[in-house]
Amino acid sequence: MNINELKQERASKINEMDALNKVAVEAKRSMNDEEVTNWESLRGEIEDLDKQIERAETMENLNKSIVEREIKEDKNEIEMKENKRSLVDYIEESLRGEKPENFTINSEEIRSFTTATAEGAIATEVLDLSIIGKRPIWKEMGVRHMGGLTGAFKLPYKKPTVAGKKGEGVDSDVNGESLGHIDFSIKAYPMQDTISKELLASGNENVLAGIIADLIESTERAVTADVYTQALATAQEVSGATSITRSNMNKLKANVDSDGNFLMTRDDFYVGADVKVDAGSGKFLTEYVSNEKGKLSDGTPLFYSSLFNGSEIVYGDLSNIVVGEWGYDIEWDTVTRAKQREVIITVNKLANVANRNPYAFAKTKLA
Repeated sequence: MNINELKQERASKINEMDALNKVAVEAKRSMNDEEVTNWESLRGEIEDLDKQIERAETMENLNKSIVEREIKEDKNEIEMKENKRSLVDYIEESLRGEKPENFTINSEEIRSFTTATAEGAIATEVLDLSIIGKRPIWKEMGVRHMGGLTGAFKLPYKKPTVAGKKGEGVDSDVNGESLGHIDFSIKAYPMQDTISKELLASGNENVLAGIIADLIESTERAVTADVYTQALATAQEVSGATSITRSNMNKLKANVDSDGNFLMTRDDFYVGADVKVDAGSGKFLTEYVSNEKGKLSDGTPLFYSSLFNGSEIVYGDLSNIVVGEWGYDIEWDTVTRAKQREVIITVNKLANVANRNPYAFAKTKLA
């Protein structure tokens, strides 16, 4: 039975129950055993019908939601097909000096990013882009991420300040300390590649999308390197800790008043992996967790990378590092190598990295 038939059956049972009750009421007596048995039987049938109706309504709602979702998905797919323009179309229009709008690259490796114009095009929606299918290292480091930025602004500078204590009648503004700020504006992290006009003419969208994915990944690596650079440039120097030992790592930790992470080069990490903590435990100073992630023998997390260019180890609270993203700028140079029938593609990641609190970092230079 469908829902309407079930509800009609239920109403019929209720009428039967009501009729049994009326007979007894009109006779001014209680229902006899047979009437009670029939009444209870009808009530059980109604309860069973209620369950059937509930299940039927649930299925009806589920089927309705599936249909509505399919209609919505079909509508979205139609709209995407109507609005989609290929990478080849975009490049051809760009090379002709036209300014196409709402360009979207879609491929298995690049999720999507949308540009506004061909020259000075700024990507407005950039997801986690990586042709090897993993997030940029800096997004795993616990830094503060500010995406979708527009224009320059002042980033509050987080130095360790202490409020004063004032008695009654004393001016509250004579504390001697104030919060500062950091000017936070767009910086470019550029990467270039040169491709032939024959490749452009081939119209292979996946190949071209892969080239841009490589360029984007390279700019993400530059941001990761800058996280180390900014932490290093502003960290407090710790003297006397010129080798990779447990006591020297503890010296760095003692100079930072919060939990943190170590940053070191890949070479230094593997030097630590050969340093025994003691004679009997079989533990070594640095331990592998995953590529570019590790920990000390005491569990302190660390990041190591060949992108960290230097002979210094940094320890600090990475939540004080801010990475701001404005988008991507894509440039097509058809002039410089025109005789070679080549086009230079430049992808600029528009971003910036800053340390809000240098007191949250300590560093030491290895001998």
